[in-house]
Amino acid sequence: MEKRPNGGVLLLLLAVSIPLLARLALYITCSTFFSTDVWGILRNSQVLSQYSPISLYSSVFDGYNNYWPATSFELAIFSEVTGAGLLLSVVTITSFISASIITIVYSFRRGLEGGLAAVVIGAAFNVLMMTAAYTKEGYAYVLLLMMVYSLVGRANLGPVIPVVSALALPFTHHLTSLIAAVILFSSFLAHVVRLYKPLPYWAVEFRRVVVSSVPLLASQYLQYLVLGRFSTLSVVTGWLALSLVSYVVVFSLVGLAIGVFVVKVKERLLEAAALLSLVTGVALSGVVAEVVYSLDTVSLALTVLLVLTALLIVVINAVSRDRTTLSSLAWFTAVAGLIAFFVGEEIPGYDSIIYRVAGFIVVLAPLTINGHRRRRAVLASALFLAASVLVYVLTFTGAASPLGWYWVYRESEVYTGLLLKEKLTGLKVCSDVKQGMMLSGFYGVETAQIPCGSEALRLWYRYMATNGALLSAGRVVKVSVDPNRVNGTVLNNGNGFLLLV
Repeated sequence: MEKRPNGGVLLLLLAVSIPLLARLALYITCSTFFSTDVWGILRNSQVLSQYSPISLYSSVFDGYNNYWPATSFELAIFSEVTGAGLLLSVVTITSFISASIITIVYSFRRGLEGGLAAVVIGAAFNVLMMTAAYTKEGYAYVLLLMMVYSLVGRANLGPVIPVVSALALPFTHHLTSLIAAVILFSSFLAHVVRLYKPLPYWAVEFRRVVVSSVPLLASQYLQYLVLGRFSTLSVVTGWLALSLVSYVVVFSLVGLAIGVFVVKVKERLLEAAALLSLVTGVALSGVVAEVVYSLDTVSLALTVLLVLTALLIVVINAVSRDRTTLSSLAWFTAVAGLIAFFVGEEIPGYDSIIYRVAGFIVVLAPLTINGHRRRRAVLASALFLAASVLVYVLTFTGAASPLGWYWVYRESEVYTGLLLKEKLTGLKVCSDVKQGMMLSGFYGVETAQIPCGSEALRLWYRYMATNGALLSAGRVVKVSVDPNRVNGTVLNNGNGFLLLV
């Protein structure tokens, strides 16, 4: 008798197909990279290939990504070893990254549950964003999931995988390594609580926490001493460190308390309480985001929708009293504490950081999917898939611009950057953040941000009149300039123009 295909395997194939189709649609649309974050990595990889050995403090680098050089080193090495150009290497490595993320998440559960988790992570909008091109955060997702798998995975992987991932994270991406530290700290805190109060549901072995924590802390300290203190991490002070620990402790304890509550109350009361806490959390996050996050109404609604459907998966599985899910509750609340820390301490650029931190809730949510409430897990996963597809479509049609539409670059923009580098050396170009990330990050062109002041050259594109020029995360201003009413147009590439004013 012929065996029917395994449902989990079919879902895994679907999960792999989703990001591939999404990337194909992006490539057909713009024929170039989808990312504002890739340009500095490309430049640094190019520098490493051409000038090695070279100091990481050299001004030839982009001045930012070289302080977290793992991705640049890997891209340069891969390109040299395979003989492929940097652009082809980016496409190849990002495909490996996407496949690795999906495979790791599938391995947590296998079967139908693993397949559902793989579909959720494959469709997650922020994962699609960060892995559509070669970014530090997308690469760091793989390392983070490897570390988390070593904590709660059924198989005992030994020390190699958690140690290697922990050592590599701080030199790959600062925010993801902070998330990893928060997860490990909340796990350590749970074991401290267990000395005084039993937590029968807690499924993370203390030995596994230590195996990841020691190399991570050592690597973070080394990265800060050697590179990090010359970067944005220079704002770190003793007070900020103490404040961060305080926020994480309080919110981790909340997660542990929720876990105790879940295992003690009756089923119907539990479901009602879980639903109430979910609705309250979403409502509060919406109010806070409206006040401090400066997203437009559509983008705010879509952000809440993604987090809501991700939390719905967590809530459904928490109700089922699954040990892995209950153990991870402290991680989710600790991440929420990290968001509260950035807002409460008004960390520079927190409006951009908040969205990225919230994205880790989406990254971790699939790990909680289990078979105890199979129909509900399928429903929650389907809702998340629908939400992700909706956000994807609305974003790349320009309806929800701040969520990622500005990561789309057209060929005309890339060729304009090359022209500015080769023909207009020594001049400063004023444009928005999107253009500045490419011009200064990859081509090394000196840039200024709108409002321009007395800069000689202004680079305007049509999207600045329709969707608006990007000033910072979630902040845009519409700029409409008639090239016929200024002193002259130096360049008109059909999509934008360089003005001499």
